Amino acid sequence: MIERLKKNHLWAYTLVLPVYLICFYTVEYFVTDNYHVMYMPLDDKIPFCEWFSLPYILWMPMLIAAALYLLYNDTAGYKLYMTYVGISFFSTLLIYVIYPNGQELRVTSFENPNLLTDFVQYLYSCDTNTNVCPSLHVIGSFAAVFGVFHSKKLRSAALKFIIIVSAAIIALSTVFIKQHSVVDVFAGIALSAAVWVIVYWRASALRKRLEGSVKEE
Repeated sequence: MIERLKKNHLWAYTLVLPVYLICFYTVEYFVTDNYHVMYMPLDDKIPFCEWFSLPYILWMPMLIAAALYLLYNDTAGYKLYMTYVGISFFSTLLIYVIYPNGQELRVTSFENPNLLTDFVQYLYSCDTNTNVCPSLHVIGSFAAVFGVFHSKKLRSAALKFIIIVSAAIIALSTVFIKQHSVVDVFAGIALSAAVWVIVYWRASALRKRLEGSVKEE
């Protein structure tokens, strides 16, 4: 794997995730109050459902699985994927700093306590209710979809379908376990579309540059 990372400077792209995590938890530590509450009436119509905690936690495994597949099978696709992740994730952190935001939708008492509600409560304790808009879960889900669909090596229609369905359920899970407002989801979709134009659009100068920088395997 070390040799693989050295080729085409893939190690530099791989640093995106650990650097992002450091920056994210730094922002989480400092941006905790004096935030704008994200809310729209539709939030009240969405019921809490603890079963959505299961797809919610699949977000990071899906991101890593997409990254590993592209790393070993599609060098150009990996560069595009990690560039998309870097631009979208760090742009989101910048938004959190410039426009501190949070949500006040979390369930404070559960009607039917069970293992899943216990797990949701644990999620609440591990993650603050701030820095929510746009939703990184939504943006990350789009990242996996874009990475798979733009890979010239992956041709399995079944796998692409699974990725789309998984990404959609993960995005929906954010509002059903009350981790996000619908506003955060819409903002995540908008940012994802904007970064897609920058990275993946066929006429994108960045895409042409990254694909042209790949040496023969």
